[in-house]
Amino acid sequence: MSNSSATGRDQQAVEQLEIVRALGEELERAMLAITCNAISDLEESLEAQNVLASRLRDARSQGRDRSGDDSIKLSANHPLAKDIADAQAELLGINRVYDAVLRRSSHSASLMASLLSSCNGIFQEASGPRLKHQTWSCRM
Repeated sequence: MSNSSATGRDQQAVEQLEIVRALGEELERAMLAITCNAISDLEESLEAQNVLASRLRDARSQGRDRSGDDSIKLSANHPLAKDIADAQAELLGINRVYDAVLRRSSHSASLMASLLSSCNGIFQEASGPRLKHQTWSCRM
């Protein structure tokens, strides 16, 4: 392998590493926006995540070798290998937390919407021996 191809591979690895780290920062920013109920910040972060994901996809496709493999192969003792492994582990951890936040937020929003729709004064007829009596109901 020539020195220029190794340098090019290293540059691609550094670029992808920077994008992955930026993506992790955006995931953290999105979680903060959710906890602060800052819709505009969340929307900005989601847009930035889309841009970063597109940049990462482009960077990976530019590094694609003849076999069609778009991963950058680095030896275990390469100076960037540990940084890449650490960034990947950090991003996976952040992604798990982000997924949990989104699932819980979605569930909470559904519960609140259900509660609010029930508080619109919807009366239901009772069943059983007390037919035609109106009762207040609150769905959960």
